[in-house]
Amino acid sequence: MATTTARIALVDDDLRLLDLIREVLVEDGYEVMTSDHPGAAYAFVKACQPRLLILDLVENGKMVGAEALRRIKADPTMQGVPVIVSSALGLTGDLASLPAVHDLAKPFDVKSLLQAVRSAIREPARPTG
Repeated sequence: MATTTARIALVDDDLRLLDLIREVLVEDGYEVMTSDHPGAAYAFVKACQPRLLILDLVENGKMVGAEALRRIKADPTMQGVPVIVSSALGLTGDLASLPAVHDLAKPFDVKSLLQAVRSAIREPARPTG
C-alpha cells in the first residue's frame, strides 16, 4: 500500500482496462483520476495536477496521445510530472528521449504495473502477498 496518497492521472481509451488499473491503484492507496481520451490528456493533466501520469498513446487507432505527451513535457508547469506510457506500441523516436518517461508495454501484469508506478514516483518496494 502507498505510504502517502499520491494523485495519479490515468488516461486510456479502453474502458475495461481503465477501470481495472484504477481499481488496482486505488486498492494500493493511490488517488486516481481517469480519462478515456488520450488526445485530451494535456488539458486533463493540467487540470488535475497529478504526481504521476499513466498514458496510453492510441485512441481509436490513432497516435493522438503522443502529441499530448509532447505538449505535457514542453510545458514548464508539467515537465516534472513523471509519465508511464502504457501502450502495446512502446516508446519510439523522440518519445523515448523525453525526460521522466517510462515504458510499460501492454499487456502487463499487476506486479509490473505497481513496480512501474512505485519506481516512477520513487516509492520504496514493499513486500507483496
